[in-house]
Amino acid sequence: MRSGHLTSTGSQRNSATDGDLDIAYALILADKQWGSKTVNYKAAAKNLLTVIKKDEINTTTYLPKEGNWATSSYDASKLRTSDLMVGYFKTFATYTKDSTWTKVATHSQTAIKKLSARHSTGLFPDFIFAKGSSISLTAAKAYQFESATDDQVATTPAVSLGA
Repeated sequence: MRSGHLTSTGSQRNSATDGDLDIAYALILADKQWGSKTVNYKAAAKNLLTVIKKDEINTTTYLPKEGNWATSSYDASKLRTSDLMVGYFKTFATYTKDSTWTKVATHSQTAIKKLSARHSTGLFPDFIFAKGSSISLTAAKAYQFESATDDQVATTPAVSLGA
């Protein structure tokens, strides 16, 4: 992270929201475990969460985008369902006292409930499209995101409803 932007090196210069969320959560855990006297985990976590909120949260749906590269409306509507980390978002809200994270948690729970209601198993696909403030969900077709299985229902739940 540099100058308030997520920065990558190497041949692919973009972020993946799930990894960034994991890092932010790990920094919060480090701050709680060891404090921020020697290493300022708290500042690092808050700085990263500010950038994630700016670059990786869809400001219409308040759901996570796939990464900082999802800048077109089409790409911003793509949703990796495993990024609906409600427990993380609630922790971020408490830690930062930023109500945006509460909104992200609430909208993520709404998306999870809508997706779970679509199948008798309660399971849902790895990828969907999410649009609008009321969170309209559309199924992905094969190869719209990553592979031939984009439209298939996961065999194990990929998200947690959080506490």
